[in-house]
Amino acid sequence: MNTSSSKSSLTNQSKLEFKEHLLTRRLNRLPKEILTRFWEQDLDFSEIKGRDGIVNRIVLEYQIKNKKIEFVGKFKDFLRDAVLTAREADYLISLADPSSIVDWVKSWDNNRFIGQNYTFYLHTVVELNQKYLEVDQAKNKGKESQTEIKQVSFPSQAIFLVGSRQEKKEELNGLEVVSFHPTTEFEIIVRKDLDILEIRGPYQVVRDFVSTAILDDDNPFSAARSYFIGEAEDVKKSLVKPIRQIVKIDSLKKALNGAYKRIASPFPGIKASMFEATLEDLRDLDEETNPVANAILKEMVKNPVKGNISFSYKQKKYSFSITKTGGLFFREYVPEEVVTYVVYLIKLSGTIQDGNQNC
Repeated sequence: MNTSSSKSSLTNQSKLEFKEHLLTRRLNRLPKEILTRFWEQDLDFSEIKGRDGIVNRIVLEYQIKNKKIEFVGKFKDFLRDAVLTAREADYLISLADPSSIVDWVKSWDNNRFIGQNYTFYLHTVVELNQKYLEVDQAKNKGKESQTEIKQVSFPSQAIFLVGSRQEKKEELNGLEVVSFHPTTEFEIIVRKDLDILEIRGPYQVVRDFVSTAILDDDNPFSAARSYFIGEAEDVKKSLVKPIRQIVKIDSLKKALNGAYKRIASPFPGIKASMFEATLEDLRDLDEETNPVANAILKEMVKNPVKGNISFSYKQKKYSFSITKTGGLFFREYVPEEVVTYVVYLIKLSGTIQDGNQNC
């Protein structure tokens, strides 16, 4: 697969408006080698050893140059290709016009939206430089319900949000007890010409945000449907209902030509209700020669409810888990190109559901 990109004039794009402390917290999620690799042609890190120092150097560069066109273009590439990578759960939602969420968020009074347990604040919205992943047309053949897909957009817009828990938490600060509202950052990702909206963040915060937004009939989220990864009988756990598309875990593994590292499945026994197996990259059941283990695994792959899948992309190995709520979770850093590839396969390999189905 190849990638192609085009950069539009900054006069048509939003400015960079990151609050430095939140930008610092977000960059601290990235591995040191990713930070240095992206900026090694622009910044000298030779005298900086720790990641904190590298992050502070990049943030300082941002503070100095965030109104310069060339730097802004470079920084938007950095956000698109590295910073947005999923380090939290990634929930996929179907909307006919995902960009309508951007307009809705920008319309919040005082950049604030009140949830049931959290208050949500808009940090910033960034229009990213457009880039595409050119996909293998052979994978599109035989997909009767899908239109032909020639390329898949990298993230084109990113909404950076902060969720502040309404209930205060107390902690000791020396001999003093201090009260504060715990906060969590999360992102909403829009891809050009794709009906998939991604929300990347901790489940409790994302659930509160989405479940509150859906209650408003005039809200774009009221038309949202879920891309659920798992089995049909488990969609009641989905973040959003109704369901747009169900992608079975085993089908996604096969689409990626991947292997199981871990799998869990209900087991209909008197005492055993759930089995979970840790595996050494099991690609095919015939690879397990122990007859007892083979028989158990054959039952498990019929209805896996959780799984950890490893796969190769451009000669490098990656892995992700399936959450019990039907999302993806990349435990380690992965390039955005890899996430884009997985999103494309999910779009391609699901079972289409009735749009009015409430599951």
